[in-house]
Amino acid sequence: MPERLKANAQRLVAPDETVLVAIPAQTRFDGKGHGRGGLVAYGFGQAVNPNRAIVVTERKILLCQGTPFSRANVKAVLREYPRTTRIGPPPKGRWYRTDAFGEPLYIAKLWFGLIEQARLAR
Repeated sequence: MPERLKANAQRLVAPDETVLVAIPAQTRFDGKGHGRGGLVAYGFGQAVNPNRAIVVTERKILLCQGTPFSRANVKAVLREYPRTTRIGPPPKGRWYRTDAFGEPLYIAKLWFGLIEQARLAR
């Protein structure tokens, strides 16, 4: 999925820029999962929990708006940050919260390696 997200985010950057890393994130986390209500609760949670993508290029970092039911698609650039913006220290636990982008963002453990790739990418 990060490769699809990266490919979809490429259309939002300048033609002479390349997306190096794209990290899926979300704006809310209740810590409980979707144990109650099954698929209905899961679908409602996906619809009301805005997805975001942290897109890293060689010149800047973009915070992009995702689509409700897919973390692999992005709609628009919400904000731009300098390339020196730090996403955060090495994460621990199942979810990592970062406040570096003007709103709390939660990144799942599955994508922790991408945070390190973003730090090292040039």
